[in-house]
Amino acid sequence: MVKKVLNQCPVCGKDLYIKELKCDSCGTEYKGKFEICDICKLPQDQIDFIRIFIKNQGNIKGVEKDLNISYPTVKNKLAQVIRALGFEIQIEIEEAEEELVKERNKILSMLETGEISSDEALSKLNKLK
Repeated sequence: MVKKVLNQCPVCGKDLYIKELKCDSCGTEYKGKFEICDICKLPQDQIDFIRIFIKNQGNIKGVEKDLNISYPTVKNKLAQVIRALGFEIQIEIEEAEEELVKERNKILSMLETGEISSDEALSKLNKLK
């Protein structure tokens, strides 16, 4: 049974490294200190997001559909991954947050005018998270 590599020590929380590699086919062994790749160090939910993002070739509409989340939520998740990989984000986070506020206000306005029920509004608001 192949197990997923841990990237942090469950006792102290520090980064782990791989000490030994072995080929099942020929038996060759490599011993040393091997680092885990940056993407492998991400939490599983971010790795899953990256897989969906790549599957959709970076198309945010496709990611929205696959994950059943809103545009601002996709942008926020993408920004979290970018930051976790050590890259800087400039205006994108602010734009995504502004879009999220606009979406919330639009839903609340639709509820206020009776265009949607409270259950529909709650469902739409939950998708924005």
